Amino acid sequence: MLNLEDRVCSKDQQVAAKVMDGEAILINLSNGLYYSMGGIGGFVWALIENRHSLNEIADALADQFGADREQTIADVQELAAALLAEDLIAVCDGDAATGSVSADTANLPDDYAAPKLQKYDDMADMFALDPPLPGLADAPVDMVPKRSED
Repeated sequence: MLNLEDRVCSKDQQVAAKVMDGEAILINLSNGLYYSMGGIGGFVWALIENRHSLNEIADALADQFGADREQTIADVQELAAALLAEDLIAVCDGDAATGSVSADTANLPDDYAAPKLQKYDDMADMFALDPPLPGLADAPVDMVPKRSED
């Protein structure tokens, strides 16, 4: 189990993620599954991308929403365990976060609700056939494997 001082981060080489209108959309490129975290999820994902500790994330939620800190701690630990089980995050080395705790709050709901990870597998087969590989288009031509001529 993760402890509150653990800093977590996205598995950037394996996960494509974008926060749109406060909702975090995540794609696990290794298996084609995609995920959504609405409501407070985009706010939490921005903190994860900036390598905040679980404690810092729980504090940010409690401060932003006036929520009970014990509740935000439990909710953040539950969400982090789900993200870790789906191989979307990892415990990161390092002493400090790379950004401030204040993430974009424009699309946040007024009331606190526990952030939840929704999993979708309806596009897994498509991603398995043609995975969206970020950065491959920018690779030098000699690094892209060539087809053998039979």
